[in-house]
Amino acid sequence: STQSTWEVRLIDFEYGGVSFRGFDIANHWNEWAGGTQLEMNGRAEYRRFPTPAQQKAFCEAYLLQANGSTTGCEALMQEARKFVLVNHWYWGLWAINQAVEEGTKEFDYLTYADARLRQYYTIKPDYM
Repeated sequence: STQSTWEVRLIDFEYGGVSFRGFDIANHWNEWAGGTQLEMNGRAEYRRFPTPAQQKAFCEAYLLQANGSTTGCEALMQEARKFVLVNHWYWGLWAINQAVEEGTKEFDYLTYADARLRQYYTIKPDYM
């Protein structure tokens, strides 16, 4: 029998651009909480943020794909952790801008901004 292997690559073209690797990984982790789906309407669930073990598994898979080795996993995890707080401010401010530009009828950007900025202050002691 023949076995096929499929590879999936997700690209966010709407906000695509060159960024710091750590910022993108932190963003991926923060988005585990959701909040941007219409049914969540800005209400993120930060209890879903990946555990250290899940973060490590992600970084190992990332490095294995990028470099063929998991060497540097701990350093990558620390790099990403440095951007977790920044990421909350970035998307919190973005949401305030969206509320001004688009309003909140279709999506409650102010609730999303509030969730992001509250999470920043909640976890800040753990990251400083």
